[in-house]
Amino acid sequence: MLRHRVLILVALLTNALPGCASHDHPGDAPLLQKIEYHRTGGLVGTDDLATIKPDGTFTTSGKLLGRHTGRLSDDQIGQLIRAFDGWSQLKRNYPPDPHAADAMTVELRYGGRTVTASDASPDLPERSRAAREAVEAVLPAR
Repeated sequence: MLRHRVLILVALLTNALPGCASHDHPGDAPLLQKIEYHRTGGLVGTDDLATIKPDGTFTTSGKLLGRHTGRLSDDQIGQLIRAFDGWSQLKRNYPPDPHAADAMTVELRYGGRTVTASDASPDLPERSRAAREAVEAVLPAR
């Protein structure tokens, strides 16, 4: 009887342990930092605000974003984490071309770093543009 119980226990542990090793543990993955998004200007003179918390809950307001609250999916949170990879390496300011008219400016804060960028900046890096577009893509449209 004891031998039978030991064999069952060994069988259960043998089947359970490989599964444990294959799962990602939450501590291994990067976490989303708080995101604050503020878009102003453009032809319509927008003034949009959005906040995304580390747990994926968000609020929006403004002419183009409208008023919304909700929670992002785990896939959307993952997209944002990837989009902000290397964020700390960006300059803090990307001003518009001096001859640009009706440019939009986006002030985007991720974790402890704020980057202010005009869509008419001649030296706007792709990383900054991709992060802004990722935030806009996961938020609901008006």
